[in-house]
Amino acid sequence: MAISVHILKISHHHEELASRVDAALREIPGVLSSRTGTEGRAVVELDMAYTTVAEVVAALTAAGYAAANLS
Repeated sequence: MAISVHILKISHHHEELASRVDAALREIPGVLSSRTGTEGRAVVELDMAYTTVAEVVAALTAAGYAAANLS
């Protein structure tokens, strides 16, 4: 298992959205954990055997959350 940690910027973020972003992240295969703060940054731990950070960003964007990889 190749694990990596990434910081994502979530645009148009507000406090109520943090739990929804974390829920969306948990639905993505290969996301081991996520912690989204009220400042609009999500720390995401990935199992790279199942997903890439680009796939996670694309999945979040498809779910309606504009995201970008900061790390």
